Amino acid sequence: MANTASLTPYPAECFWPDVREDEVESAAARLAQGAATADDGPRLVFAGSLLVRQDEVVFFLFRAASDARVRDACLRAGIKVERVMEVASTAIPAFPPGWPSVDATAETR
Repeated sequence: MANTASLTPYPAECFWPDVREDEVESAAARLAQGAATADDGPRLVFAGSLLVRQDEVVFFLFRAASDARVRDACLRAGIKVERVMEVASTAIPAFPPGWPSVDATAETR
């Protein structure tokens, strides 16, 4: 696998009223497929998505050589992007013992 450590983290913010999780999953699959089949080297890595239901916003997360690469990937996947932001990232530590599991949290929705 090519070295992607030098790529910058970029979330792409998408205002998406009434979005459903299956729509986000479908968009994420298109982005992942597009990043995996890019023929210009390790310039873009799709890292996942975050759906903020109460704000009707989806953040698609990338590591990329530039914000232009992120915008292009979203355009090819048919995703309208409000903005792409360069950010600093840190590792998110594991939840401490005793916190609810993801499965337990899902049951309370």
